[in-house]
Amino acid sequence: MTIEEAANWFGSLYKVCKALKIKVQNATYWMKHGYIPWRQQFKITMLTNGELLTDLEDPYFVHNGINKRAHVRVKHDV
Repeated sequence: MTIEEAANWFGSLYKVCKALKIKVQNATYWMKHGYIPWRQQFKITMLTNGELLTDLEDPYFVHNGINKRAHVRVKHDV
């Protein structure tokens, strides 16, 4: 979901933050980085009864070009 979608559904970013019971400064973080963190997206999906859907992939990894699988450590038998 985009920041704009959430703001439009709730009426403003201020109202999104109030609905999530988080500080309004979080909206500044979202605008700076260009996405709503995944955990907050899940909460928004629940609050909107599924009208706004969570992204399929964690936006942090997508926006930073990180391959999640590259960071998984595998314990090898020696």
